[in-house]
Amino acid sequence: MDFFAQQRIRTRRSRLLYGLFFLIVLAHIAVALGVVWLLLTIFTGGIYYWALVLVVVWIIASFVAGSFVEYRRLRAGGRAIAQRVGAVRLFVDSSQDAWEHSQGVAQQHTAAKKVRFSDRQIAVRDERDFPPVYRRYYEIAQQLAIASGLDMPILYVLPDEQGINGFVAGRHSQDMVLVVTQGALDKLSDEALYGLIGHEYGHILHGDATFNLQLMVVLAGLQILYDWSDPISHNSNRLISDNRYAGSIDSSVSQSALMPQRSIDSHARRTEAQTAIIDAVSVAPAESSYH
Repeated sequence: MDFFAQQRIRTRRSRLLYGLFFLIVLAHIAVALGVVWLLLTIFTGGIYYWALVLVVVWIIASFVAGSFVEYRRLRAGGRAIAQRVGAVRLFVDSSQDAWEHSQGVAQQHTAAKKVRFSDRQIAVRDERDFPPVYRRYYEIAQQLAIASGLDMPILYVLPDEQGINGFVAGRHSQDMVLVVTQGALDKLSDEALYGLIGHEYGHILHGDATFNLQLMVVLAGLQILYDWSDPISHNSNRLISDNRYAGSIDSSVSQSALMPQRSIDSHARRTEAQTAIIDAVSVAPAESSYH
């Protein structure tokens, strides 16, 4: 297989998404015009072209407004994405402010802890002060950035995610971020972590991170129609729950649609742990009977 030829093909296909998004916008306009035309014909017996123009303006304005709002949300680039998913930044504080606290009126100062934890960042004075798991992550990311000739991205970690994954996002090198899950840092060997981070650096080199951010802005224009229909879907779910046959539907499905993603992940991890316990119990009698 010619890797670079396949890469060019995939790149062209990805860029076709832009055209497809705008074709979908035109399809929405065509469908809306058809529905309004039919309703006017049935209920008024005539066609009011000003109404058709208003429909076109309303749909185009909706897509533009949705994309503009998303663009404003993503002004910080990759950092906005990292904060949206609840990632915690690894921050080396190189400011001149002393890390110390006062003791009494005499203003006697003692050195503060070398690592400061918060919901938004893990801050240190020197990269060597990071806890070992994060220091390894920082050093590997730094080494690969030097080897690839890239500016080192801003490093984030998803502390509550035990799956093995990572992604990069950003508009340019100044706001490019690398986000890696805690599971990847805990479970991967050095070689595997090099591979994961190197793979994400490849997305930066080939412009995938910037391209994906642009697609998010365009997609937001389509998403706004779903957001408007969301109350309708909730009402529909409420009507279904009142139906006498609704008892046969698994209630966990309807509940999961309203749960935040972090709750869904936590529930999945609990289910996985319970399954492991059940498997261990079921295997034990089989082994004893075999012996």
